[in-house]
Amino acid sequence: MYLKRDSEFFTIVRVSGKDVPEKSFSYFKENSITIRINFTGEVFYENLRDIFSEGEILINKNYNLGEYRILTPNIDYVLINLKESFLKILGEINFKEEYINKLPWFLSRKYLDILKDFKNCHLIDLVLLKMVGELLLELDQRSDFFNLDEHLKLLRDMEKYILENIENKITVHKVEKKFLLNKNSVVRIFLDNFNMYPSEYILNKKLETVAKKLLLGEERVLDISVDLDFSSPSFLARAFKDKYGLTPLHFRKRKRISIAF
Repeated sequence: MYLKRDSEFFTIVRVSGKDVPEKSFSYFKENSITIRINFTGEVFYENLRDIFSEGEILINKNYNLGEYRILTPNIDYVLINLKESFLKILGEINFKEEYINKLPWFLSRKYLDILKDFKNCHLIDLVLLKMVGELLLELDQRSDFFNLDEHLKLLRDMEKYILENIENKITVHKVEKKFLLNKNSVVRIFLDNFNMYPSEYILNKKLETVAKKLLLGEERVLDISVDLDFSSPSFLARAFKDKYGLTPLHFRKRKRISIAF
């Protein structure tokens, strides 16, 4: 499904489903800010050399993401390009001339629900004015807007700790110990914010790391399995196929085609 809507302030596009082209060039327009919000699935961007995962926002200005490749069987994301008329309302935003930032969305559920159904929402322009305005102003004024709320800061710190230790035998118990929390507290935080258990979150991030290694390197699957502390290569293969629809070897062969650096 491909839906597009133009207004005085925005171009907004929603891409979702199984019939989306697997590979193409990402949307790029000079001297503008583009915000992508990912609900489901994963996309690999050539110039970013990174995976855009579900539950993330990707903001860029004058940064061409290049060719994209959809990694998962399903994808569902919204792209919002901010027009000059909207930027004039906000005034001068102190972004660098070339700017890229990827962060967890932490958006109100009401925003997410409206974005998912923007074609049928007559309030979409008002919602976007409020949501995007708040987001950009916070990013402009602070190096890390998660400091606004201690709960969000804790969640951000936990996520950062997991990602920094994803190849260092990270476990839920280590997260609990690091942040002086009991198991129930950690479970509640992840269920409330990511709709998954912390063990699921860690496995998901490990599989994303596997995907990046397969796309960008030549390591054997066996070595990757050992480095990321999977119980066995066969467990890695099953979990990887459940997420990406392909075995690791088939994924490497199919997804690396025509990706050049």
